[in-house]
Order: sequence, then structure tokens, then C-alpha cells
Amino acid sequence: GDWQEIAAAVREAGIEAELMTNGLLAEAQADAIAGAGLASVSVSVDGPADVHDRLRAAPGALDRALAGARALVGLGVRVGGVTQVSRANLGKLAEVRWILIAAGIQGWQVQLTLPGGRAGDLEDSMCLGPADMPALEAELVGLVGMGGIFVQAADTIGWMSRHEPLLRTGTPR
Repeated sequence: GDWQEIAAAVREAGIEAELMTNGLLAEAQADAIAGAGLASVSVSVDGPADVHDRLRAAPGALDRALAGARALVGLGVRVGGVTQVSRANLGKLAEVRWILIAAGIQGWQVQLTLPGGRAGDLEDSMCLGPADMPALEAELVGLVGMGGIFVQAADTIGWMSRHEPLLRTGTPR
């Protein structure tokens, strides 16, 4: 596909390429992805199956994403997980952590669901507000402290708080 040509051109220019995917085709394309010379692949995991599949509007999406992640890990690809945090999965992040660890994923980026695309239509009910940030920050601090997977907050999670260095680096000091 075109992505393979783009990845090859980027590598030839001396730039590391990374792939972010919903994972739906990752298992079927695992050999091509592994052979593309990517620095890493990030797979979206937004919750346990009932939550992830509903958010992604695709029955079986989580199972397919995890099968792809496991296939890539088995081929020696550096695989990370990415979670879009929303009201639908707030409070389920500990479950997501175990799902990622069980799939052999070693890194996890947690970011906010932003009001765009399908999430934009549900902004008031879907996207977290400023009042939700302290609880999310506290939960992430606890997850970083558990170890077992590298956790890093993205977007404005923890911004200008005392926990920002921990949440940006994923490393307890």
C-alpha cells in the first residue's frame, strides 16, 4: 500500500517513522508492518471490549487490535498502546493497563478525547472537562507507580500540576 512507500521514503531521508493504528488490519498486515522498518507501532485500546468496540463503532475491534498487537510483538516490533480517555472509559484505566500488559505491550500513552469527528457530536457527554482532571491525574499517578508498563500522559493532562514531571516522563523520581 501507499503507507509502505511513504515509510520507506521517510526512512531513506533519515527520519524515524512510527505508525499509529486502530489495529483492525494489523494482524493481517503484521509481516508488512514488521518489514517496514518502523521505529514503533501504536495500537488504540480505549477500554475493555464492550467500551472499546462501542467507541470504535466496530464489533470485535478490541480483539482484532490485540491480535494485531500480539502478532507484531511476536515479530519483534516495538508496540505501544494509546488510550483516548473520555467519560466512557474513565475509571476503567486499570483494566486497560492489564489488557495492554497481557498483550505484551510495554508502553502506554493516555490522552484526552477531543471534540472532533464522532466525539464532537457528543462533546458534552463524552469529553472530560476541567473538573474531571484532578481525578484522572490521580488515577494516572497511581498507574505509573504500579510499574509493569511505561505510562505517559499526553495533551494537557497534569499540565502545570505538581505531577506534571511524572506524567510527562512516566518515571517516578
